[in-house]
Amino acid sequence: MTYSRGSLVGLAVAVLVIGILRYRKLLWLVLAAGVLLLLLPPTQAYVARFMAGIQLQDRATLMRLGEYRDAMGLIGRYPWFGVGFSGSPDADLYVGVSNLYLLMAEEMGVVEWRSFFSPSGPSSSCCGKDGDA
Repeated sequence: MTYSRGSLVGLAVAVLVIGILRYRKLLWLVLAAGVLLLLLPPTQAYVARFMAGIQLQDRATLMRLGEYRDAMGLIGRYPWFGVGFSGSPDADLYVGVSNLYLLMAEEMGVVEWRSFFSPSGPSSSCCGKDGDA
């Protein structure tokens, strides 16, 4: 098993979606297995970690929220063109966050970050009209 709460939620959602779309008769079995996994003694550490993360009580979640707050502060100071790829010009802020989109906004700024998601952004500029390179 993994300690990643996002992976566990993704697995649960994927199993439910596949069950709903394809194997509706097995949903009761999946539900019983899920309840059993929640109640078994070896899985109590995973359940406790998951609940602590949802309730914002564990150190990892609090540190991640602190990173997000610092990233938003850096983006707030340099919103248009970011700080570049060399680092933060201010001593009280740092570049680096555990979220790719916030990291892109820190380094490139909101203008370039927004263009990354536009239809004429980087994903479509390398291909021709019919999708050939």
